[in-house]
Formats: sequence, C-alpha cells, structure tokens
Amino acid sequence: MKKQVLTYVKPAKELQAGNLILTNRMTVVEVETTESFGNSHKRPCVEVSIMQGGRKAALIYLADDSVLVLE
Repeated sequence: MKKQVLTYVKPAKELQAGNLILTNRMTVVEVETTESFGNSHKRPCVEVSIMQGGRKAALIYLADDSVLVLE
C-alpha cells in the first residue's frame, strides 16, 4: 500500500514549529523554531531552526519566499 503525502506551498513567514519542510538540498526536515528579523536592506526575513543529522542548523528565507510543506 502506498502512503499519500499532502504537499502545499506556504510563505516562510507562516512556518511554525512542527512543520515538515523540503530544503534546497531535497531533504525533509522538521521546523524547531522560527524567528523574524530584518536584514541590512530592511527586508523582512525569517530564520528557521532545524535539526538535521543530530546537528542544529538554520535556514534563512525572505518572509515572502515560498516553502514546500509536507503533511
């Protein structure tokens, strides 16, 4: 039996802890925390903390970037 996975696109500013996202390296990771900030050009950004291979990492997106979310 095949497992169905629901995927949709969401702006980075709407990500929440517990979301499963697809990274640019085609890896599925779980969002631990998100933090909004402005970069040096005053553009709204989001830092997404993830756990990958037992190591903490951070992904940075512009607030309106589209992110693929899996359920």
